[in-house]
Amino acid sequence: MPKMFSKTRALETILRVGEMLANVADEKGLREMVVGRGELRMLLNRENRRGKSLLTLAIQRFAASQMFTTPRWTLEVADPVKPLLIYRKR
Repeated sequence: MPKMFSKTRALETILRVGEMLANVADEKGLREMVVGRGELRMLLNRENRRGKSLLTLAIQRFAASQMFTTPRWTLEVADPVKPLLIYRKR
């Protein structure tokens, strides 16, 4: 299985996904949402890129940390394999 070796690139990927989810939550007026495989595929693979698989690699790179927090939002990894994310607005 391929691996993502750069922690910086993995963190950038996770933060980018968090910001995309924050924009979707703002548009829909949500404070919390559970995001699964299908939603991530629609969000990240707009141009048939490898967005979901890159996100899975990035999440697995941070195996010790299952929660990512910024001043704007919190992203919890419920299942790193599928992936299943829980987004919460702060």
